[in-house]
Amino acid sequence: MRLVAEKLCRSFGPRKIFGPLSFATEPGQVLGVAGANGSGKTTLVKTLVGLIRPSSGSVWLEDPARPGERVTVRDAHGRIGWCAPDLALYGELTPAENLEFFSRVAGRPIPREEAERRIAEVGLEPK
Repeated sequence: MRLVAEKLCRSFGPRKIFGPLSFATEPGQVLGVAGANGSGKTTLVKTLVGLIRPSSGSVWLEDPARPGERVTVRDAHGRIGWCAPDLALYGELTPAENLEFFSRVAGRPIPREEAERRIAEVGLEPK
């Protein structure tokens, strides 16, 4: 899936936080956001994953094999995620066990084998 943003903007009252912003990721690509404190990074990421509605513009997921078919990020359960700086993992659990636990808490449990496969894909398997 590709993450696509088109003329994405977010404001709070008269204060413009970001935008207009347009881009498209490639399948499997990891998107990083950097900037100074208070520059709108968290607001942008929350908008990209559907936790905050944009003031204008749009963001969606698109399967390259089905051009033009859009899935809103709010309807993309299990297809998009984000890792916040305040995320706390349990040190007594392995990376796969943490993923398995948090997926269960989110109401989308995955089998241990799936958690281990996903952890290995991003290079976080235990040493």
